[in-house]
Amino acid sequence: MLITNVEHFPSQGDSVNNKATIKRKKRSGMLFFNEEGLECGGFIYDGTKKENGHSSGLSLTYDQYDGDQVMQLLTTDSKRGDKRILSSLLAFNDRAENETHEGTELIRKELKGIKEIEAFLDPKLFFRINRSESVQRKYIDKIKRYNKNTLSICLNSEQITLKTSQSRTSDFNLWLGI
Repeated sequence: MLITNVEHFPSQGDSVNNKATIKRKKRSGMLFFNEEGLECGGFIYDGTKKENGHSSGLSLTYDQYDGDQVMQLLTTDSKRGDKRILSSLLAFNDRAENETHEGTELIRKELKGIKEIEAFLDPKLFFRINRSESVQRKYIDKIKRYNKNTLSICLNSEQITLKTSQSRTSDFNLWLGI
């Protein structure tokens, strides 16, 4: 176990138990390691006072062997002006059997590239429906309920079907004006 403040939180270029660490935001908290020295979870806190409010959160995670989070308890608290938003969730993430920290880092780099491209897209015409897919409004033919918090989106006369992530469904409905 490693207890750390923001300044000493291990990130890319640092080594813990003779293992390189991945690039990530520095936070205060505790990191858990298994007998082989691999990170296997943690308890972190992040909080910042802003000009017109604050933003804070905490996360307790347990990782798959040599992989990323499979269980996460997450709480966020943010305030902008008079509006305060609190949320808590317990998430179970399905991870591929052979997923590793290195593989996850490659995915993060790809997603960063998607975010950079998104900056050039008109948000009135394009919407990111999940971590890896965006849709253009004019190609949406049909929308169906997939389950309680997910939608199935049919594109190009139903030749392509995509699904919204649970975290993006509400914003997607707002974007569509539903």
